[in-house]
Amino acid sequence: MKNQSICYIRIPKFINIQYKNLNYSSILWVTGPLGTISYKFNSFLILKKNTNKLFIKLNNSNFTFIYKKIITFFKNVSRITKKLLQINGVGYKFLLNNYNLIISIGLSHQYVLKLNKKFIYYLFKKFSILKISGFNYFELMSLYHKIRLIKKPDV
Repeated sequence: MKNQSICYIRIPKFINIQYKNLNYSSILWVTGPLGTISYKFNSFLILKKNTNKLFIKLNNSNFTFIYKKIITFFKNVSRITKKLLQINGVGYKFLLNNYNLIISIGLSHQYVLKLNKKFIYYLFKKFSILKISGFNYFELMSLYHKIRLIKKPDV
């Protein structure tokens, strides 16, 4: 017999959930005060909604991943995520120009990165600290790591 995981997740009052169970996947829409997030689960997942509870039934070992993902969706649509990036060194600074982030790397190199218009960007302390805020945690962290991976080119 396969391992089956069954769980209830309490739905906060200000969050609305819609779902659609397909043959081998499920689509979940989570709507809150800050927007809507949709996600397609490719594993065999059965979703049912009670008045304030979401019933999840899963037939494989991805249960912890799916449970945490749904909880993260609740957080994403109900609160703003903020991330700070600090750049140190002579000639290193951030500049913002029409949703383009220009990163001065040393005294001679520049890197231009197109920014997502879903987020809010601030510069502090003589352009050495960049603050990014928005409600979609996954996209914000993707952008954060993309900026962190930028290195000075080898000449």
